[in-house]
Amino acid sequence: MFPPNIMEACLKQYSTILKRPKNYNESDNATDLREWDIGGRMEGSTNILGLVVFSVVLGITLGEMKAKGKPLLNVFVSLSDAIMKITKLVIW
Repeated sequence: MFPPNIMEACLKQYSTILKRPKNYNESDNATDLREWDIGGRMEGSTNILGLVVFSVVLGITLGEMKAKGKPLLNVFVSLSDAIMKITKLVIW
């Protein structure tokens, strides 16, 4: 369930897959879920929670680094300013 790398955690979502047991009867709703095979796979949809957690952890880390984290923080501030200027151009 835990992704092998941070990029996969941000770009894909984990999905649980239930496989029917061999003796499954669709008309009988009393099938015990413990008999089902439970698996999982990573699907290609954006994992917003992964992005938010990574962003928060990065922000906290940069804040604690003080002067050492300032250059990277300045990059993000400049990037934010540039994106806001592009957004204003597109809106107006």
